Amino acid sequence: MKKSLLFAIITLSISAFAQSKHPTSPSMEKVRGRMEKTGIKTSDIASEMNLGQVFKHNAPNQGSLIQLFDSTFWWQWDTLSSGWKTYRKGIDYLYDSKNNLTSELDQLWNGSGWVNSNKYTLSYDANNNRTSELYQNWNGSGWVNSRKYLDTYDANNNRTNELDQDWNGSVWANTEQFTYSYNANNNCTSELCQEWYDTAWVNQFQGTYTYDADNNRISGLIQGWVGGEWVNSYLYTYSYNANNKVTSGLCQIWNNSAWVNHNLSTYSYDGNNNGTSESDQIWNGNTWVNSTQYTYTYDASNFEKSHSVKYWNSAGTKITDGDSSYYYYHTVLGINDLSSNFSTLKIYPNPATDKIEVQTSATPNKSQLSIMNPNGQELISRQITELRTQIDISTLPSGVYFVRVTSDKTLEVGKFVKQ
Repeated sequence: MKKSLLFAIITLSISAFAQSKHPTSPSMEKVRGRMEKTGIKTSDIASEMNLGQVFKHNAPNQGSLIQLFDSTFWWQWDTLSSGWKTYRKGIDYLYDSKNNLTSELDQLWNGSGWVNSNKYTLSYDANNNRTSELYQNWNGSGWVNSRKYLDTYDANNNRTNELDQDWNGSVWANTEQFTYSYNANNNCTSELCQEWYDTAWVNQFQGTYTYDADNNRISGLIQGWVGGEWVNSYLYTYSYNANNKVTSGLCQIWNNSAWVNHNLSTYSYDGNNNGTSESDQIWNGNTWVNSTQYTYTYDASNFEKSHSVKYWNSAGTKITDGDSSYYYYHTVLGINDLSSNFSTLKIYPNPATDKIEVQTSATPNKSQLSIMNPNGQELISRQITELRTQIDISTLPSGVYFVRVTSDKTLEVGKFVKQ
């Protein structure tokens, strides 16, 4: 299998869905936790509510090239130093014969080295539907069960039920379940969320969805179970362009008598209909205020190659946090892949001040070298003419940089620090 390296500079948030003693109307955090998966990770940690997934990236058709990732690196934005700091990495990605991800190991940076954090193990049915995902934590000496997701599907491969369970130290205990129904076009028309209380399932919230003639979701009504009846909570409405790409999504909150604005998302696309940006704003009672900004870039095959997120303060005037990502990946056709080489470049000195020497095993005159910053921006590019290549980095600002050497059969990557 041809291997590559995925550098993802992203903060991953895994919603654990807070438990309460009594069922109430769903919080915005819980609803958005169901809505807003990052989608950068290959594993599907929190099962999707689908409500926030109207903004979709193009996916190749069956039988065309697909992406497979082999490792992931995360960085968080440090507001004190105004720079990226090492945070997490995902390694040991394994796939089955149909290119379904079956396991992944996450590690955290403790300031001096990598330590185990989380482990994910997934299984699939004959139709490549994910049927289970096991989430484990590292306790310092071994892996301990944490959460498990179990999914079932109908004859059309629509997920009809998701069961979430937590490990209580000795057995798996029910926590939540989600039940879905679909129309004749396989569009999800309803979703019911229930939480387990002692011996029975108790309603939490339900979603009811409508679609236009082109099967675009145009509305989503979220209601909470309060006092034995369904009470309005959130209303989502969407608009689309001529290419059936969503251009805006409005969320409103029920104030017991009318719907009032809460947040607004707007979307833009490139000429290939790839989603390039999403801007989220919050209604402050008088005007829309910046909240979150997402941007995406793609390669010539329409594979996503970078992703960034910026978070604004409550006034919408200053960026207070953020993350970004850049992907190195390899492609496979169908379930077959040609074997090729993957290795780590030798870069020295490291750290460096004005020059670095890159030692590669790539064939001279048939390979390309690139140096990129953590945002995925290519700063230096040149053809390899020798096995040892000296690069002038004196004009680069201090920070972390990545080196990639590619040919038709090999991929080599490395990282260095410019002082």
